[in-house]
Amino acid sequence: MKSVSTIAKILGILFVILLLGIAGSFYWLNHQITSLSNSPIAEISPTSTGTQQKDAVFSFKNKTYAYAFFTVSNYTTISLIPNFTEQKSAQVLTDTNACISGINAGFYSKEKTPLGLWNNGTDEKGQALTSLLFNGYYWIDAKSAYITNTKPTAYRIAVQTGPLVLFDTKPLPLVIKNDEYARRMVAGVDEKGQTMFLTVFDPDSVYSGPLLAELPEVLQEIEPNLPFLLLHAVNLDGGSASAFISPNRTLSELTPVGSMFCIK
Repeated sequence: MKSVSTIAKILGILFVILLLGIAGSFYWLNHQITSLSNSPIAEISPTSTGTQQKDAVFSFKNKTYAYAFFTVSNYTTISLIPNFTEQKSAQVLTDTNACISGINAGFYSKEKTPLGLWNNGTDEKGQALTSLLFNGYYWIDAKSAYITNTKPTAYRIAVQTGPLVLFDTKPLPLVIKNDEYARRMVAGVDEKGQTMFLTVFDPDSVYSGPLLAELPEVLQEIEPNLPFLLLHAVNLDGGSASAFISPNRTLSELTPVGSMFCIK
C-alpha cells in the first residue's frame, strides 16, 4: 500500500507541475500579444503607378475645370508618331518610343487618314486643305517651333489642325456648329518658339470639358498662371480621342488617337 501512496504523490506532483507549465505558457503568449499590439506598425502604402500632381482648378461660367500642361524649350526633342492604322494606345506609343511626355496631335477621318497636312519628316500622310475649322498649322523647322494660319513651305514636322484660338496673344472669337462640352487639347508657342502642350478638362468627368467656342476665353482665364505668355495657340483633337501623358499627369483615351507628339 505504501508504494501505491508514493506513486499517487508523485503523480500529484507531476500534475501540479503540468498545470504550472500550462499557466506559464498562457501568460507568456498573452504577454507577447500585448507587446505586439502596443508596438508601432509600419503602414503599407499602395504601389505607386506614377507621380500625379494635384490638378490646378478654376471656375468658368459657373463650372469647375482643371488644367495640366508641360513645356518644351528644345524643339529638337519633339517627334510625331503616326497611329492612324496602328491604333495603339497612347501609353504604348509613349513607352515604345521612350517619350518623357506626349499628347495627341490633330484630327483624322473614319478612313483613318489625317484631316489636312500631316508630315513627320519621313512620312507624309495628309495634304493641306482649305477649311474654316482646320485653319492652323503647328510646325517645326531647323530653327524653331511655330503656329501659323498659312501652310509652311519648309519644315521637319507639320500638322494641320484647328481652330486657332489665340493669335498674336489675342483670343479669337469662335462660332462652332453643334458644339459640345469635351476635354480640350491645345498646342501653343511663345515669341521665343517655346512650345506649351496643355489640356483643359472637367475634374469630375475627365473626358468632358468646356465648349470649343469657350476655349479662347478659357486660355485667357488661366494664362496668368502659366509659365510664359502664349503668342499663338491652336486646338488639337479632343474629347474621347485625346490623350495627355506627362510625368505629373496622365489622361488616357477612350478611342485611339490618330497620331501623337512625343517629347524625349
